[in-house]
Amino acid sequence: VAETNWLIYGYGNIGSEVGKRARAFEAHVTGVRRNPTGEENADRMIRPDALYDNLPQMDVVVLAAASNEDNRHIVDARFLAAMKPTSVLVNVGRGALVDEVALLASLDKGRPEQAILDVFETEPLPGDSPLWDHPRVHVSAHASASSPMTGPRGDEVFLRNFRRYVLGDEVELQVRFEKP
Repeated sequence: VAETNWLIYGYGNIGSEVGKRARAFEAHVTGVRRNPTGEENADRMIRPDALYDNLPQMDVVVLAAASNEDNRHIVDARFLAAMKPTSVLVNVGRGALVDEVALLASLDKGRPEQAILDVFETEPLPGDSPLWDHPRVHVSAHASASSPMTGPRGDEVFLRNFRRYVLGDEVELQVRFEKP
């Protein structure tokens, strides 16, 4: 991991935590988000319009974004062709970010080297999906965030937020439906 280049598309809570962990192993992290303000868990931040200028240098591309009209199938034939042949694509964001047909075609041509997919356009992933048996694809069951601490951490967040709510304070981790 040391000295590898990581691009994390979607640098919110999840992307930032991925970046933090990658940097702990001395990876170089580039975060991508609409508002690329300074971020302590990234070496640099870029806007989505700079994505294609950066993809060719990346060893690992992690998708950690929510899905919306602007990024549906962001990983398409053009995106995949811009990646290094030796790179790894990881999707822990949303299945709609990846055009699975384009991904399979690109994998068959040798790019990227591996795809690690935790989310899919159709979930659960149908039993007859070619992703299951592709030698360059690693499938997990939308459980990348799970660990033995998932339950206790969730309990802690709930209790902190309950206290904040009772005291009339703003709660943590609110979902905001309006765009910034």
